[in-house]
Amino acid sequence: MFPTIDIAGYPLSLYFTLIMFGYVLAAFIMWKEAKRVGINPDDALDLSLWVMVWGVIGARVLHVLVDGFFWDYVHLCTDPMLVEGRDLLGRPLSDLQDLASRSSKELQSVARMCTESAQCKAAGWGFDSVAELEAAEAAGQLSGFFAEPKGYDVGPICNGDTGLCHPEQDCLRWAKFWAGGLTYYGGLLGAIVFSVFFATRHRMGMLWAPDMASLPRRGPLAKVPGLGYVAHFLSYLRRFPEGILKTADIASPTVALAHAMGRLGCFCAGCCFGAITDGPAGVHFPSGSQAYQTHRKEHVDALKGQFQELGEWMSLPVHPTQLYEAGVNFVLFAVLFFVIRKRKRFHGHVFAWFLTLYGAARFTLEFWRDDMRGEFFSLSTSQLIALPLMLAGVWLLISGLKRSTGIVDDGANPPLGKPRSEGVEQPRQVRWEDDGEFVSPVEGWPASLEKMEEKYDLKRVGASEAQSVDVEEADDGGGESGDAGSQEGS
Repeated sequence: MFPTIDIAGYPLSLYFTLIMFGYVLAAFIMWKEAKRVGINPDDALDLSLWVMVWGVIGARVLHVLVDGFFWDYVHLCTDPMLVEGRDLLGRPLSDLQDLASRSSKELQSVARMCTESAQCKAAGWGFDSVAELEAAEAAGQLSGFFAEPKGYDVGPICNGDTGLCHPEQDCLRWAKFWAGGLTYYGGLLGAIVFSVFFATRHRMGMLWAPDMASLPRRGPLAKVPGLGYVAHFLSYLRRFPEGILKTADIASPTVALAHAMGRLGCFCAGCCFGAITDGPAGVHFPSGSQAYQTHRKEHVDALKGQFQELGEWMSLPVHPTQLYEAGVNFVLFAVLFFVIRKRKRFHGHVFAWFLTLYGAARFTLEFWRDDMRGEFFSLSTSQLIALPLMLAGVWLLISGLKRSTGIVDDGANPPLGKPRSEGVEQPRQVRWEDDGEFVSPVEGWPASLEKMEEKYDLKRVGASEAQSVDVEEADDGGGESGDAGSQEGS
């Protein structure tokens, strides 16, 4: 367990350092892939930035709702004294067995109770006395961006009635993701939902398709505020799914790579640990780690026996499930990027394998996890989410392979038909250059996206007089020049 790394004398969290390194590497690969498959790389880079934001939001929201801390966050805002208190050694009340039946003298011999809030603050910062805390405060050691408590996990407020330390009131604690508490599947779902919206709005991978705003809304919900837009969006997505599936294909391997780096960060931080094991893969986490705190609560006698044998307080040997999952994700990245990507048979093929393989692996690995997280019907929250996503991946594979006619050329676009004014046929390969130009090997093809839209009368937002490409003709890939437009795009 290596929670921090010192760079030029400044401690940096290895957890977030590895996460950010994985994210930057994934964004770079996605940017390069976007150019290869004919997607605007600027859109791909923008999507990568927004995915990080919405991924964190989704991961935090799911953690708050299902990981078992919901009422702690509520009590932190309403009455922090309702949050379980801890003694000066960071031991929660539930760890101190039979406290309610012990006399005051016996209680003091078992736990180090507080008498004033300064003692709690000193214990939280890692000082043995209030005098050391006051000296550090006078020297300015407790202020600044890199100042971080390194003591026991105790709050700074002492409850004089119980002698236990409690956290301060903080109504925004639920939103402070940097203090810990992110659920991967929440981040994945948040990223997927936003990516669908972003990729569709920007027509990523489907520049040939008409703009969504150019098509009239139909159906019983067309004029209902809010619901009308959602229904129109889903209808558009159903008629033009290629773009989002093509974008998902280039994103899936990068998600696996970034997640692998994140799991290495989990190992360094000591979170997401596994069940106790006597096998050769077992690892010990130091005192103060989440694994040690859990074992001190549930396996006190075993910890005492281990201390007598080894002479050091640390967790019992556990499965390094963080490393297991990191290895799975590295292998998954290699399979998706170097094998399936080169044998892709339909748009969404890589994404379907990602959902299927990761869902199966995560469902299995959860049986070796032993950290606190949500549980329903004897299955963890992650397992309950993995099942439908895995089934969705299998459905995409079966339905896609039924329609497949061979290896897909990622750089090819669906046929649009012939231009109105010229007889230049659409090329089968388009790409983006570093300067943002939209180019093609066919002579006479428009050099930029704007010129392409002008030549084909593709309507953009704000171009009220332009006509859009007829949807059916675009799907059929043909039609005479005089039939290429549609009067419906008003």
